[in-house]
Amino acid sequence: MPGAARLQYFAGSRKSVTLAKGSIVRSPRPRVSTVDNPSNRIALITHDASVVDSTQRVAAVNSWQLQHFETCEIWLRQAAEPRSWDSTVPLPLQTGCLLIQTTLSSGELPYNLARACSLRAGLPVVTVTSAPTVEGVVAAMRSGVNNLIEIPYTDEQYAHVIRGALREGEKLYPSVALAHEARLRLSKLSSGEQAVLEKLLAGNSNKTIASTLHMGLRTVELRRARLLQKMGAKNLAVLVRLVCEARALPC
Repeated sequence: MPGAARLQYFAGSRKSVTLAKGSIVRSPRPRVSTVDNPSNRIALITHDASVVDSTQRVAAVNSWQLQHFETCEIWLRQAAEPRSWDSTVPLPLQTGCLLIQTTLSSGELPYNLARACSLRAGLPVVTVTSAPTVEGVVAAMRSGVNNLIEIPYTDEQYAHVIRGALREGEKLYPSVALAHEARLRLSKLSSGEQAVLEKLLAGNSNKTIASTLHMGLRTVELRRARLLQKMGAKNLAVLVRLVCEARALPC
C-alpha cells in the first residue's frame, strides 16, 4: 500500500497493523494480540562462559529462545537500533526478560545495570550475581530489577527465577506494546496536528489554541477530532494517557 507504514510485532507473525497515510483509525484504542507475546524469549548479558552455558541448558530444556550479548553496550545499541528477531520494533518489546550478570557490592548501582534498567521499557530484569551485599541488593531492586539469583545456583533454581520473570513480562507486555504502537501513531501526525496536540497537553481550550496558533476555531476542532481518530482514542482523557505512555518509553 503506497504511503503506508506497517508494524509487525515479531518476525514470522502474520498479525500486523497497517496505518495508511491519511487514513482514519476506527478502533477505540490500539489492539495487541497475546499470541505475539514474546514469553519464551530471553536476552542474556554476560561475558562469563559458565553463565552462558547454564543459561543455554536451561533455555533448551524449557524451549526458550536465547540471545546472548557479551557486553551491556552491545545490548544497549540494539535496544536503540533494533536488528534482532524483528527490525520493526525495539528490542525490549521482543524479549520476555533480560538477564544481566553484574556485581552488587555497594549501594551504588553498576553502570551497566543502571543503563539496562533505564532502557528496559517494562522488560523484567533479573540480575545474576555473586556475593551481593545488602546495600547492593537494595539499590538494584529500587532501580527496577525484578529478581536476582546468586552464583552458584542449580539449573532448577535458575529456571524457576527465569520462569517467574517471563510470567511477569507476559503480564506487562500488552500495556508496553500499546505504548509502542501509540508512539508509532504519534510519529504519523502532521505538523499541524502535533501543534494542536501540544497545546491540548498543556491544558489549553480550543479557543485558546485557535488564538495562540492563529487559526480558526473550526480548524482546531477538526484537527482535534482527527487526533482522536488517528490515535485510536475515544476522548481527550484517553488521548492524553496514550501520549504520556508513549513518551514515557525510552528513546
